Amino acid sequence: MKLLTITTWSTVVFPFSSDSDMKRYLFIVVISVLCAVLFQCKKTDVTFSPDYFNSSWDNFKTVYIQSHGSVIDPSQDGITTSEGQSYALLRSVWMDDRETFDLVYTWTRKNLKTEDNLFSWKWGQADDHNWKVLDHNTASDADQDIALALILASRKWNARNYLKDAKKILKGIWEKEVFHAGGSAFISAGNWATEQGIINLSYFSPYAYEVFKEISPEYNWDSVISGTYNKLFELIKTYNIKLVPDFCRIDVRSGKISLIEKDDTTLSTDFSFDAVRLYWRLAADYLWFSRNEALRFLQSQTYPVKLWKKHKKIYSAYTLGGDVISDAESFSFYGSMLPYFSIVDRDAAFGVAQRIQNIDYRKFYADNTRYYDQNWLWFGTALYAGKIVKY
Repeated sequence: MKLLTITTWSTVVFPFSSDSDMKRYLFIVVISVLCAVLFQCKKTDVTFSPDYFNSSWDNFKTVYIQSHGSVIDPSQDGITTSEGQSYALLRSVWMDDRETFDLVYTWTRKNLKTEDNLFSWKWGQADDHNWKVLDHNTASDADQDIALALILASRKWNARNYLKDAKKILKGIWEKEVFHAGGSAFISAGNWATEQGIINLSYFSPYAYEVFKEISPEYNWDSVISGTYNKLFELIKTYNIKLVPDFCRIDVRSGKISLIEKDDTTLSTDFSFDAVRLYWRLAADYLWFSRNEALRFLQSQTYPVKLWKKHKKIYSAYTLGGDVISDAESFSFYGSMLPYFSIVDRDAAFGVAQRIQNIDYRKFYADNTRYYDQNWLWFGTALYAGKIVKY
C-alpha cells in the first residue's frame, strides 16, 4: 500500500515516461539552482580597487587641503570646519599618509584648539578680511573623530606622542560635551548644547567609545553606549517614525528623549545630511565590535531599503514619516548607507555599490563643490571594502 502511494505520487509530481527523462529534468533543476547561486554570489561581489581610493584621496588633497593644512569648502566661501579637519585626519590614517596627517593636525591644533582642548567648529574670512575663528563653539562629532584619529595614528605609526593629545581631548569631551540624564551619560551636539540636552544622533560613535575606553577608562563610555542605544529605540517607538531626525533633545532631568518642534528651533528636525551618517556609524560599530544593538537598529530600518528597491534612488531630505522633502540626489547618502545595506540587504548593497561605481568621476572630481560628497563616498566605500580598521 505504501509502495503504491509513493509510486502514484511520483507519477503525479514527476510525470516522466522514463528514468532518462527524470534524470534530464533533475539535471536541469540542479544546473538552474547552481546558476542562481553563482549569479547571486557574483551580484554581491562589487569591489573597489586601491586605485579608486588613491584617486579619491589624491584629488581631495589637491582640491580641498591647503598647503598649510586647512581643509576648505569652496561651496561655503572657503570656510574651514573642525568636521573637515577631522575627516582629513581619519582619511590620512586609513590611507597611511602621515605627512598629510601631521600637516592637517598641526594647523588644527594651532588655529582651532580651545582652552578645553576641544576645537572651534568654524574658521573663515571675517568682515575685516582677516582669516580667523568665526564661531568658538564646538561640534562634538569633530572632537570625537579627531581624538579617534590620534589614537589610530598612534597605533598605525607606533607614535605614542599622539596619545597625550587624545587624552586631553577626551577629558574636554567628558567635561564639556557630555551630560547625564536618567542614569545614563550622553554626548551633546557640542559645548553650546550640553545644558539643553540637545543631541545630534549622527554624532553617536559607539565604535569610537570602545576605543576611548582603552585610553581613558576613568570615564564611563559604556554608559554613553548603552544609554544612547536605549534612547534611539525609545525615540522610534514613542513617535512611530520611519527615520531619525538630525537633531532631538533629551530632558536633562527625566532622561526622556523627544523631538524638537520646528517652530522652536533653527536646527533641522527632518532626516537629512546629518542624520544619514548614523547608518554609517552604527554599521561601523557592528563591523568592528559585532554589537547586537547596532544590528537590531540597522535591521529595524526597513524604509531606506524599500525606497531603494522602488525608485533605485536615495533622496537628500525626508520627513520622519518617510515623505520626500527634496528629490535631489546626494552621493554622500549613498556612501553613508552602503555599509548598512551590505549588512541588512545584499541586493540593495549591490545596487548602491553599482550606482557609486557608475559615477562619472572625471566630472565628479572636477566639481569643487563636492566636499561632503567626496568625504562620505570615501568613508562608505572604505568601510564596505574593509579598509577602515581599528589597528
